[in-house]
Amino acid sequence: MKRWTRLLGALFLLTGVVMVGLTWTVPPNVLAQGPTLMMEVMVGFDGYCRSADSGMWCPVYVVLTNEGPEVTGELLLSESETVGSPEPDVYARSVVLPTHSRKAFHFYLSSAHLRAPLTLSLLSDEGVGKRMLLQERVPILRVDENDRLYGVLSSHPSDLNFFNDVAPAGADAQVAHLSVDALPPDPLGWEGLDVLVIDDVDTTALRDDQYRALETWLAHGGHLIVGGGAGAARTVAGLGDLLPATVAGSLSIDDLSVLSEQWGTSVIPGPYLLADLSPHEGSEVVLSQASSDAGDVALWVRHSYGEGWVDVWALDLSLNPFTRWDDYTHLWEAVMAVRTGALRGLLPQNSYSLWEAVSAIPGVELPSVLQILGFMLCYTVLIGPINYVILRKMDRRELAWVTIPILILGFTGCAYVTGFQVRGGRAILHRLGVVYVPAGGQVGRCMEVVGLFSPRRTEYDLQLDRMGVTSFSDGGFRSAPARQSLRAWVEPEGVRLADLRVDVGGIQPFIVGGYVPVAGAEADLGLVMNASGLIQLKGTVRNGDLPLREAVLISGKEVERLGDLAAGQTVSINLPYRRAVGGNNLQEQIMGTVSYWDDPDLYRRAQFIDALSPYDNPLRLEGGVYLIGWSDTSPVEAQVVDRPFEAFETVLYLYALPVRGLETMHSITVPSSLVSCQPEETEGEVNLWPIGGHLGSEGRVTYRCTLLPGVTLRRVSVIELDVQGTTYSASGDPTISIWNQTEADWDPLVGGWGHHRLTAAEDYFIPPGEVLIRLESGVDASMEIKEISVTITGWQ
Repeated sequence: MKRWTRLLGALFLLTGVVMVGLTWTVPPNVLAQGPTLMMEVMVGFDGYCRSADSGMWCPVYVVLTNEGPEVTGELLLSESETVGSPEPDVYARSVVLPTHSRKAFHFYLSSAHLRAPLTLSLLSDEGVGKRMLLQERVPILRVDENDRLYGVLSSHPSDLNFFNDVAPAGADAQVAHLSVDALPPDPLGWEGLDVLVIDDVDTTALRDDQYRALETWLAHGGHLIVGGGAGAARTVAGLGDLLPATVAGSLSIDDLSVLSEQWGTSVIPGPYLLADLSPHEGSEVVLSQASSDAGDVALWVRHSYGEGWVDVWALDLSLNPFTRWDDYTHLWEAVMAVRTGALRGLLPQNSYSLWEAVSAIPGVELPSVLQILGFMLCYTVLIGPINYVILRKMDRRELAWVTIPILILGFTGCAYVTGFQVRGGRAILHRLGVVYVPAGGQVGRCMEVVGLFSPRRTEYDLQLDRMGVTSFSDGGFRSAPARQSLRAWVEPEGVRLADLRVDVGGIQPFIVGGYVPVAGAEADLGLVMNASGLIQLKGTVRNGDLPLREAVLISGKEVERLGDLAAGQTVSINLPYRRAVGGNNLQEQIMGTVSYWDDPDLYRRAQFIDALSPYDNPLRLEGGVYLIGWSDTSPVEAQVVDRPFEAFETVLYLYALPVRGLETMHSITVPSSLVSCQPEETEGEVNLWPIGGHLGSEGRVTYRCTLLPGVTLRRVSVIELDVQGTTYSASGDPTISIWNQTEADWDPLVGGWGHHRLTAAEDYFIPPGEVLIRLESGVDASMEIKEISVTITGWQ
């Protein structure tokens, strides 16, 4: 009995020890508790960011959730470090997360220096040093500059994936599924998006800053498409004055035969539940259906918004009314065949020219070569022959041990004083910027390169407006400083660059970009045709609130020089369009053919224009009429913190001007001066400049030829191409092709260099006014493109 008692006691003791051990090693509260601190990150639009050469910025949306004790620290965003690459920029925000809190943060990164993946880190300020609380690496999906990116806000987003098939000619399309809360509150984060599609979503959830950002994005060339159907009322509820129509309710119709008539295909029988659209004055009813019960029912209503477009549909966008899916794709290709703004991304394309411009600081110029040679000659003569002759005449040549050190010290002091006078005693902010303002707009897209000059070796803090900030890439040339990574603190009042290191007499440049309030210019301009059939631009232009120096009016290849304009000054315009020969060299158009090499101010401005619009990647100003001029006032506030400094500001303002279209019932011939051809895509050995280019072995270049806005052709009868060049090999002329939008393929033209006349032109004309041309060289070929011009005859 005692034996069994001892065994049972031992068993109970062992069981108790095991239970105590389990309780000690795995506390019950840990098993029941999930993570108390979480991070959610969305880069770009559903992961998509534009390619590095687009000049656009990429938004990063971060949400932090805290269910534990209060956290105080820093949220850091940096690009990934790679072997052989400069240290990446770091963007920081102060974070305070109380218990049971959820906070969202936005960052904006330049596509020029964006490397995947991105690293997000949350550091705690508590205790000694910084302690890592969370870290996450996030990949990036790249979208080419010529591809189309759709953002989809929908309660059924997968039903709208067909937009992947609605792509520009020769390019691709991507669909990004979005949520309302992740939309950027700054228009800088929107510019990588081409089209925003909203269908069956409550838009009253848009915050005021998101709405203003959407509005600015539209004015600068965005495209908004709003769906109808059963959810139309809540879809339009928060979009206010952006829309071309109001929703007065819903209605049902059985017939959509207008779609059959328009696209020559069959439509599924109804009934269809539609939003009852009431178009606003000035908007266009693009498509309507006659109904015996409701009269003419608007199916598609459109209006322009600045340089962008807004479309409202009566149908639910996920509903395909056609019996074949391809027909629905063709309908949306027609919707997307609209011209939008081309200057959403402003980023310097030529690093060498940009460095030359920002380093040419007014008043801080190095001594000339002659001055340096003169100084060295005086030093050599004085310390040598003159010193010797004087001591010899005094018969005290042994004093050379004293006079030579004194002369050396004297010349050293003179050199130091001269250098100090050249450098000055204050830091200098040298700022060169460009501001683009769309027609009728009050917000401009700004890009500035800022050079911080220091008279001594030290570190600075700079305070800027709320702008995107990125470091300057040296472009691989030795005269510029190596790229210095930035530490940018993003604060409610702006951006603070901390500990920016500058050497003695050195310059540290960086680039800022964003949107700023600007009073735009006003215009009363229209296209008219005179008795001889020549198209002219006539009317008046009123300057905005800033005086402009050396102002010009540019339209395609035509330029009218207006001189200096006072604030609010009005000038008359009478500009004829002829068959202009040559390309759109922006530097020559703005500054003329003057020699700028011996004038520091002209040189600085010329290099800045070349940085924005180099020969091989010109700025696209072909699509409108522009008032352009220089100002000494920047719209961006920038200052050195707690240090004396001087500022030199030079800003190029580009105002797009509205133009009334040409109205005529007769057939018109649009001259080549109203059709601008710009290179869009290259492959192989291709070097381009404003008036042409060079094609090497198996090279290919695609040109997009665009009519000036205001010249709209509904039908065309003849397209004439003049492609001039020279072949330097035995492989023959280049293959010249034109895009056939009906067949969605390239049609080669018979013959090479010279004149091509196409009478069956409808298939090659992309409404409202584009033609795509492609040139290809053969194997072992070498050829020079001298000129490409397009003339189009048709009816409005």
